[in-house]
Amino acid sequence: MSNSDFNLLKLLKTPIKRRHFLSGLGFTAGLAVAGQLPEKAVASWKNFGRSKGRRFNRYRGENPFTLGVASGEPTHRSIVLWTRLAPEPLADDGQGGMPLERFRVRWEIWKGDAKKPNRRIKAGRVIATPKMAHALHITVKGLEPNTYYWYKFKVGGYESPLGRTRTAPAPGDKVPVKFAYSSCSHYEQGFFNSYKHIAEEADNLYFFAHLGDYIYEYAPAPEEDIGKSVVRVHNDSPGGFGSQRKGEIVTLADYRNRIARYRTDADLQEAHRLLPFITIWDDHEIDNNWTALTPEGTTGPVTYSPSDHTNPDDPNFLLKFANRRDNGFKAYYEMMPLADFSRPTRNNELGVREVKLFHRLRYGQTADFYILDGRQYRTNQACETIEGFPGQELCAERNNESNTFLGTEQLEWLLDNLKQSQDDGITWKVLVQEVVFAQYNYKGFFSLSQEKPENYDPTQIEGETFNLDQWDGYPVERQKILDYIDDNSIDNVIVISGDWHAFWANDIKKDFNNSDSKTLATEFASSSISAGCTWAEQLAENQSANPHVKYLTGFQRGYVTMELQQDGDAAIRFRSPDTVMEQNSHIRSIAKFKVANGSPGVVVEDVQDLPSTEQFSELVFGR
Repeated sequence: MSNSDFNLLKLLKTPIKRRHFLSGLGFTAGLAVAGQLPEKAVASWKNFGRSKGRRFNRYRGENPFTLGVASGEPTHRSIVLWTRLAPEPLADDGQGGMPLERFRVRWEIWKGDAKKPNRRIKAGRVIATPKMAHALHITVKGLEPNTYYWYKFKVGGYESPLGRTRTAPAPGDKVPVKFAYSSCSHYEQGFFNSYKHIAEEADNLYFFAHLGDYIYEYAPAPEEDIGKSVVRVHNDSPGGFGSQRKGEIVTLADYRNRIARYRTDADLQEAHRLLPFITIWDDHEIDNNWTALTPEGTTGPVTYSPSDHTNPDDPNFLLKFANRRDNGFKAYYEMMPLADFSRPTRNNELGVREVKLFHRLRYGQTADFYILDGRQYRTNQACETIEGFPGQELCAERNNESNTFLGTEQLEWLLDNLKQSQDDGITWKVLVQEVVFAQYNYKGFFSLSQEKPENYDPTQIEGETFNLDQWDGYPVERQKILDYIDDNSIDNVIVISGDWHAFWANDIKKDFNNSDSKTLATEFASSSISAGCTWAEQLAENQSANPHVKYLTGFQRGYVTMELQQDGDAAIRFRSPDTVMEQNSHIRSIAKFKVANGSPGVVVEDVQDLPSTEQFSELVFGR
């Protein structure tokens, strides 16, 4: 181990002091940004780090509200308001064009209706610091339940856009709760037309839930692909991670700027402006298929500690990923309207950041929403997850009882709270999580590298091939949840999912291999905002081998709306823009479903004709 490696490991284990130079951006991020700043700016930063008291400067720059405003984490008494000062949101140093100084920002919030504010009720001042890239998270408390509020920020003579948000119903309220959700918003692979239509529906929604892959970490696509499979290009990264992924985002500045690139999109900004967001990450916020402290491309069980990070090809492989994860975590918190309990903290034993995302939101007597984190505490995927995509051959390690998807603490928390919701008489229990929960067997025709056999009939083929990055890779823990639901007679459980760039409506069975098995819950997975589904044909051809899957298509992009009645049924619509390759496309409902109160399972109410397989290339790639 070199001296530099030893010093970095030592720094991993050392508690960070408040006024240490590196705390300006935190750990390796400080190193990354300092290396890009002029000498005078670095000196200024050091002086700022040593300053005493609550000094701040008067802002004299250009309009700093280029990234808009946002709100999130709605309860019946509080809301989180967000903005970030960034006159040059894609500045190379990740500071958004802001000086390395503190600035005092004024915020104001009004009570109103869905159309306009009418009475200012609270105001205050908060300090924006370079340590947080001048991002602000303000938790406003003492609000009224089920009420629209309007808010804005002011600094240096500039005002932010006027944002609108909405609190949850009070405990015990018996009101319908309607919301929308989706995932997988790939900037390069399509325009964000779904966000535009979500904003247009905002008057009838309580919130929008983004179920992961808010950004993609990939290197920019070649410009010659624009107009083919790409409509616009990611901002570049001077970093890169590993010989196979040169150009992917890695540093704190990279992650800040990639999220900022997405947030410059007008349709995404408008959705954030009009609706509170509930956000969870999946993999692409950090690295494709990452789990806990393990990056993409690492198979089987992995034990991590700062002093044990060996890899045959790169002895610092896991250490580098821990640094990268730290950067992604910090940028994600900074840029999302997350509550204070999600603020990154340091695990001194491992020397890495942790971010708590899992929690419960109660919407009156109608619904409890369980916001889950399926990445940070996960056992690494048991079997090879690259060859044979989208399905993989199985291995014995998949059924190891110690494998976990949620981690011990989160799993126990979920089960206890499901029981509590049932005891409290809450009608609907909604699991808000990233990846498809139901089993899906790809049978024989599972690989993108294979051609479909003639007269293909998956029901006549023996064997199992699953996507092991989904719950199919963790069948033991999935069964624990299903058994608990069954043993405790927990009714009206709905799972909402993203990740797989396809619309799904699934019966959740006690035993997925037995079509006559009891249905315990219902799942509705959203397609993507814009990311394409190159495996749509594999999905379509194998649905007959999965009879619990009542609806499935990977040919459309879009989002889901769900309305939950306290004393009635759940109504679900799959909404899809005609295209993502052009802006301002028409939106339509392609399927409607319901779940009867007290009777789990998908009830299909209306389904539009699906496109043929021959139309696939045009729909996904615009060609």
